[in-house]
Amino acid sequence: MIKIAVVATNHKKLGDTGFNTGAHLLELCHVVFHLERANFTVDLCSPCGGEIPIDPNSVDLSEPILRDYYERKSFLYRLQHSLPLGTMKYSAIIFCGGWGALWDFPNNPLIATFLAANSGVPIGALSQGVGALLTTAFPQPSWFKLAGPTLEEDRDVGLDKLAPISLQQKLSDFGYTFISRAAWTN
Repeated sequence: MIKIAVVATNHKKLGDTGFNTGAHLLELCHVVFHLERANFTVDLCSPCGGEIPIDPNSVDLSEPILRDYYERKSFLYRLQHSLPLGTMKYSAIIFCGGWGALWDFPNNPLIATFLAANSGVPIGALSQGVGALLTTAFPQPSWFKLAGPTLEEDRDVGLDKLAPISLQQKLSDFGYTFISRAAWTN
């Protein structure tokens, strides 16, 4: 049995604005859908376990896969009762994005312990999820090429002054090669 950890944020507030944030539901649903469709076992995890808050701006019920998962009580239960990161072994790990990840993924000792326990397994990250790689538990070879939200995208949504870090800047500072692309493109 191949078991994959899909990791999302526990962070639910956008700085001190009072606005809600969290995981990006579309990213999360698509990752889970495609992995489960390929018959992998998927554990929804988060740094502390428990609730994975969803960024309200990522809920687009006109998108069929998102709507299907969002209407499943079993999926909503999994979002409320995610597994905490620990030393459990997985075949692969995927860190999902959402603005909340900027607060609780970088330099998180729980993520560092989890990555150390799963050394050598394939790791993927989407969008702000690349912030999980900002830990000394993960090697930072200069040939690693990563993309993520750009400084321009941070400015466009006002996060350049709210978020605790700029992923583009921190990834470069950490030794990764940041692949810059036009803002708001994949």
